[in-house]
Amino acid sequence: MKRDDVAALFQRMNVNPDAVCIFGVPDDEQYVLSRRRFRLRTRYVAYYSERGNRNNERAFKTEEEACDYFAERVLRDPTTRLGYLVFPAYEAGM
Repeated sequence: MKRDDVAALFQRMNVNPDAVCIFGVPDDEQYVLSRRRFRLRTRYVAYYSERGNRNNERAFKTEEEACDYFAERVLRDPTTRLGYLVFPAYEAGM
């Protein structure tokens, strides 16, 4: 799977675009998949960005490995889906 495939998968699975960053500049509180240069090699890294910190960062040699890991990690988190209520029902007046 490549990054374009991951983006298409997330669209089909109703993943909130604000919850992930596959292309572009990451924001806080997002799952991030990016390409980085480590020494003389290109690596793909996956992590969760929160308050400027890279939590649970993992580096991969290939784009395919990184994309497979990233897709599984994001899809396991129900808060990444569109329509997920992130606040308790009592705060919404329900």
